[in-house]
Order: sequence, then structure tokens, then C-alpha cells
Amino acid sequence: MVYIVGASRLGKRIKRVVGGTLLSRHGGDIRVNYVREDFKIVLKKAKTVVFAAGNVSSNARELKKEHIEPIEELVDAISSSTKLIYASSISVYGKKIENIDDNSAINPDTPYARAKARAEEIALNHKKTVSMRLGVLYGEEYGQYMKMISAISSGYALIPGNGNGNIPFTHVGDVASFVKGLLKTDAYGAMNVAGKGCSLLQAIGTVERLLEKKAYHIHVPVAVGKLCDIVGCMFNSEVVASLSSNRKVESKKAEALGFKDRKIEEGIAEMVSCWKERRNRV
Repeated sequence: MVYIVGASRLGKRIKRVVGGTLLSRHGGDIRVNYVREDFKIVLKKAKTVVFAAGNVSSNARELKKEHIEPIEELVDAISSSTKLIYASSISVYGKKIENIDDNSAINPDTPYARAKARAEEIALNHKKTVSMRLGVLYGEEYGQYMKMISAISSGYALIPGNGNGNIPFTHVGDVASFVKGLLKTDAYGAMNVAGKGCSLLQAIGTVERLLEKKAYHIHVPVAVGKLCDIVGCMFNSEVVASLSSNRKVESKKAEALGFKDRKIEEGIAEMVSCWKERRNRV
């Protein structure tokens, strides 16, 4: 039996592809409050557990509650024979390393990155753990990108920084398919699971072509992310930093295990198609 901890957008997509039982405080088949005793009861016979919980945040208290405490409880509760697939992030490398491979040293530079690095360390204390250092996830589940498509349709596009840096966009469906393949392997350890990506300007240009709409590009300073943390915006400082950085990521370990990165143009086209369908239903 496969159990998926977290009703995140990634967690829900993994359930769609892999099946299994979704454990979450916010919804799913069984409600679990991330308490050790609950985990021990529910996961007693679990063959594989996928941990995909936690939001991208800059609040230290929230990060500890959503990323660190749950994985501590989980690792303590599961059997030594249980396979753990942990959804980490390339954020553990920081935003300043432009060329990243599986052997690059981690250098977390934000509260979120430090929380992910600590949670990954805890997860890897369990010997049968695969830690997927995920790229910048995208897909129809990610409302902020659907809002960006709406904005472009309305004639404008907000761009943090110059928009020229490479963003290792990674389709959530490709990650879910990779998780399905991992169930059949005995591979363990940390590995990058990231797409080749493109620049934000290239992504916006693809949307413009698909919508046959030329948007006015509004460049905003990266510091606006800090303001968004305070007043609440479509993106917080962590997301803004990711979208304004310049990183290329190699995922050779994951590729050897079957990870396949769809072309970014195809992934964006799927999102635009979904956006059009939702708009027509309104």
C-alpha cells in the first residue's frame, strides 16, 4: 500500500497517477494531524510513504509546523522496511548557484530553503529514503500561474527582475510519473528532479503566442516579494526569488531512473488549454 502525506497540489497529482491513500489535515481519504501515534497506527503496514506536504512560505513558525515537525513524526513512526519518498526542493542549493548537479553542495539562503534542508536531513536519517530535490513546479493545479495567464489575456504581464534568468520549471505531472516509477526501484538518497526550464520572458512569450495576445511587460523589483509577505499577494518572496533567479539543473540520477521532462512549450500549452476550458465554463 502507498500512502501520500499531504493534500498539496503535488500530493493530489501523485494520487491521481499512483493511486494509494491520501493522508492530510485538510482533506483526502483519511484525516491525520501529523501525530506520531496516528502515523504508527495508519502506516503500520505501509510499503511506501510519499511525503508531499508543506507550502512555500517565508514564515519561520509555519515552516517548522508544516515541514519539519511532520517529517520528524513520520520518520519516527514508520517501519525500517518502509520506503520513504520525500519531496524536497532545489531551494536547498540557494538561488546564487547557476549550474547545479546532483553533487552540488547545498547552501540554503532563505527561511524556506533552510526548512527544506533540515527536513531533508531528517528524512534521509531513514535509510530507505529517496529525497527528490524538485525544480520550480508548474501545472494546471498552480493557481498563481493560471492568474498570470489571465493577466496576459488582459494585456499585461508582471515580471520580477529582468526576466532573463533560466527557471528550472518542472511539470507536476512529470514528478508524479517519476514517483510511480520509483515504486519499482531500490534507489535511495538525494537527487535532483528538475526540468530544463526556460526564462520567464520565454514562458510569457509562449503564452502570448498561444493566446494570440501581446501583453505589456511590467518589470518590478525583486524586493516586491518582501512586501507581498506583509500584505499578501499572488507570489511571496520565496516564489519571487525563484522566478527572478538564473539556475540550470542537471537531473542525471533521476533520468537514469526514468525521469522524463516534457518540453516546456507542451506543458505551457496544456495550462493555457485548461485555462480556456475553465474560462468557458464561467
